[in-house]
Amino acid sequence: MAARVRRKECDENEGDIPVYSGSKDPTRPLGHISKEWLTVNNIPIESPKRPIITVNANGYVGAVFVRREQCVIHDDVMVLEPKENREDIDLDYVAIQLQSAIAAGNFEYEAKLYSRTGNLEIALPKGEGDLFDIEAQRKIASAIKQFDSLRTRLEDLGIYAKNSRIKEADN
Repeated sequence: MAARVRRKECDENEGDIPVYSGSKDPTRPLGHISKEWLTVNNIPIESPKRPIITVNANGYVGAVFVRREQCVIHDDVMVLEPKENREDIDLDYVAIQLQSAIAAGNFEYEAKLYSRTGNLEIALPKGEGDLFDIEAQRKIASAIKQFDSLRTRLEDLGIYAKNSRIKEADN
């Protein structure tokens, strides 16, 4: 079994490879570690040539992200990838659908998530023959990302407005 990568290992073996754990922020790694340490300790390094979907199983449980970079995934995070290298499946679409399925199933607790992930189902738009409609997936994923971005901006604006002090005008 491979060794567990902790913050301590990142601090003691600094390098360029990010280690992702159960953070809410997909861009904030646990730390960065050296390739040499990973190789010696038989820790797999994810390749940017084969993007993956990650699901946090601890920390910010149920958060789903697509990783398209060379990185290491902490053992508190599940890694999902298509069985085959299919070009008719958009990982961003799958990640969005998976996030919805996790939320709908109330799996945002570690024990439930681990025991029930095999029961999660998502729908993929059907294309011609045995293929899925990749263009429909991309359009849907893009629209949902834009909506989420707008929602985040509105939430930020609401927080800003709530915390602002407004002076009343003198009449």
